[in-house]
Amino acid sequence: DMLYFKRGDYIFEYELEFESGLQSSVSGTRLDDLDDTEIMILGREYTIAEGEKNGNVVTLHLVGGDYSDMISEGETKTYTVEGKEYTLKVFTIDDMQRKVTLEIDGKLSKQLREGDVLRLGDIMIGIGNLYVHESVEGTDFVKLFVSARTITFKDDVSDSSFTTGVEVDSISLGEGQVKISGTTIGDQYKILSITYRLQPDTDG
Repeated sequence: DMLYFKRGDYIFEYELEFESGLQSSVSGTRLDDLDDTEIMILGREYTIAEGEKNGNVVTLHLVGGDYSDMISEGETKTYTVEGKEYTLKVFTIDDMQRKVTLEIDGKLSKQLREGDVLRLGDIMIGIGNLYVHESVEGTDFVKLFVSARTITFKDDVSDSSFTTGVEVDSISLGEGQVKISGTTIGDQYKILSITYRLQPDTDG
């Protein structure tokens, strides 16, 4: 049995509609109020790790996983995934750049931002929200997702057309297109819907 799609057609279209809207103030380019907002996509829960609005371009970094954990700066934990143990330490959290460096089995990672993903053997560790304490004496935390998957949606919201702006686990999907619909209310921006279209892979 074979299933064929014409070149230029779409395999499916999936829309997330938010009845009351996802609303946030715009601080520089950050949509801070969207941090830690949970969204269900095709039966799987994702968390908005970071939202940005740079001019007319809105970018949403989402991360999900089999389970999540909150770890403080300097803390070490051991995780067992599929029978293998991983020792993970939050080596440092850069308050100004909002980036975290992890130490995994004695090896340092590069600096990671919210929404990034790091491969550990056969599993992925996703970086969720960073909780930075304003006082010097305060403790900073990072939310980690184990066996993670990340999705990035990026669209020019000044028009109603679709954009090739979808990444899954940091890999750009040339066949995926997204349209983010929203509105500006004073110094706030409200996302009304996210629509995703998938075209067939015509290579081969």
